[in-house]
Amino acid sequence: MKLEYTHNLGQSEALARLKKFATQMMQEYKDDIQDASESWQGNKGDFMIKAKGIKVTGSLIVEESKVLVEGKVPLILKPFQSDIEKLIISELDKLLK
Repeated sequence: MKLEYTHNLGQSEALARLKKFATQMMQEYKDDIQDASESWQGNKGDFMIKAKGIKVTGSLIVEESKVLVEGKVPLILKPFQSDIEKLIISELDKLLK
């Protein structure tokens, strides 16, 4: 799965908001998450979340006017890929508008 999202915040503000969101989500859903990791190098973040036996991995690249999202959708979730993509775009709308 690859998504591109356009924003007008500039790289540093968009990056700060995405990092804060990731921390909040990990805390909010900590009881449902079996394993998780997040690492940032400059404007690129890699993540892994395992919940209910399903592992999801991906990355974000935050640029001056866009965010690139790439992730591996597990086979069991493939039928829901378009819904997952819509949810990601919706969350980015809330965070970066």
